[in-house]
Amino acid sequence: MLNKFIIAIFLFIPCVFAYAAPSPLGLEIGKATLLDMKDKYKIISSKENATKNYYNHYLNINNANIKGLTKALVITNDKDIVEVVALTFHNSKFDEIYSTLAKKYSVQAAQIPFVGNKLVELKSDDILISIIAPHMSFDMNVYYSTKNFDDLSSARIKQEEQSESRKTESML
Repeated sequence: MLNKFIIAIFLFIPCVFAYAAPSPLGLEIGKATLLDMKDKYKIISSKENATKNYYNHYLNINNANIKGLTKALVITNDKDIVEVVALTFHNSKFDEIYSTLAKKYSVQAAQIPFVGNKLVELKSDDILISIIAPHMSFDMNVYYSTKNFDDLSSARIKQEEQSESRKTESML
């Protein structure tokens, strides 16, 4: 009985240590820092994000070695922690990226029509992953985001929409 318990513990321990948050471009979401990013990539430009206390950093992706990757944006918080990685690929990479990510993360929703916009939402603990492939576009996007940033961003967008609606109503 004790032997089975010891064996079970040794089988469980590697699983605990094997887990890591998604790490697109080698940047672990919610843990990697601006310094980690600068060690791996050259930042082309940086600017303040529309969500308060967040900053956009556009990366030179020449040394990323990911076929089909055309753009990369990393968003950090005011503590220089990576909260979002947004990757742009050629639209032809959708099937390959979807099948790779679906093996690694839990699929929450998938709309993959033969013709039309494709949208997949995946999750890994508090990290949300979205694949968006507009039908008539040459590009598709893959977003890795902390739930915290996603919530703040959604609240900001909702507030902007309400403000715009009130503005429109007052003009009519």
